[in-house]
Amino acid sequence: MKKIFWLVTALLTFELAGFSCGNEYGVTLDGKRVYTRYLYLTPSMKSFDTPRIEEKLDQLQKELKSDPNNFKLKSDISVNLMKLGRADSALRILNPLLGQYPNEYHLMANLGTAYELTGKLDSALKYIKMGYATNPKSHLSSEWVHVKILEAKIKNKRGPGWIRAYPIIEPQFLINKVDTQNLRKSLREVNNEVFYQIRTRAPFTPAPNAVLANILISLGDFNKKVGTYENALLSYAYALEFQGSTTIKRRITERIRVLNMEHLNTKASYEFSPMFLRLMNRSKVDPELMLLGLDDYANQLDSIHTANWKNKDSLQLIKGELDSVRLLYENYQVSTLEKQKVHEAAVSKRNIYLIAALILVLVSIAFAVVVFKKRKNED
Repeated sequence: MKKIFWLVTALLTFELAGFSCGNEYGVTLDGKRVYTRYLYLTPSMKSFDTPRIEEKLDQLQKELKSDPNNFKLKSDISVNLMKLGRADSALRILNPLLGQYPNEYHLMANLGTAYELTGKLDSALKYIKMGYATNPKSHLSSEWVHVKILEAKIKNKRGPGWIRAYPIIEPQFLINKVDTQNLRKSLREVNNEVFYQIRTRAPFTPAPNAVLANILISLGDFNKKVGTYENALLSYAYALEFQGSTTIKRRITERIRVLNMEHLNTKASYEFSPMFLRLMNRSKVDPELMLLGLDDYANQLDSIHTANWKNKDSLQLIKGELDSVRLLYENYQVSTLEKQKVHEAAVSKRNIYLIAALILVLVSIAFAVVVFKKRKNED
């Protein structure tokens, strides 16, 4: 099968968010190759390394003793306290600091985050907006996403269920941010802005989390429309992980089914990038998501091309390509059915051995009886 996209350079590490800086390529649903970065969340990105943070906090406090007026050290201490779930303590540090340094962006941003973590959403929105106005380029120019999240959380607080009913970020809003004159660069930037906020928020908000599920659905819709199949699939996959509602799960699953059917119907024929497959493996994304919609596609081909064996062969190639994703998981993921078969086979084998041993014992006893009777008769 013809390859449409290949990886040019390897993934590198990007500061807090762990961004990859490689030249990755994905494919749109109309078969165009597009430079992008893959959205991924490895297990280590979904939680904080508590022992390491505690060590860092101890080090910062030691440094502060020798430099007690260093507000940057105090700000860093507040950040690490928040990561340890001590946002109240962070507030007690940050509030007086911002009074002393009212134009310091990092203090505004950290104070806004501390207020959000303590549930004081109006104050959080005030300081996040203040920080965004002061330094709109910070955090890869992504703080507008934080503003929208806080606005949505306030609406949800006033009317519970809002976040489950409405998108926090309309997919069309993301589409409108894309500059059609510089599509590749603009598409990458829009994705990166949302990626950054998802990655920095994930360890603070373990699954299930309705906010992240909501944003990931919109990100999937956005990439399905103007981005790549790969990022659309990954966004929906993570949305499934963070959702906490059967209704939302059905909604996401249907999106994946439609996405995969459109992907299989594209005129472009290609193999997935090896990097993409390794990424799914590293992130432990369920490979079954790749297969949703395949049966519908098979039925469609069979009904239209009943006697066209060439198309059936093509379908087998597609199945083979998707099945290759499963092989990536065999080293660490054995299904319950497979385990059951292995167990049943072992039990069956053991039973055969037991029966054989029993027969051998009975034959030995019978032989011993015959010999005994024969000797008795001879006597």
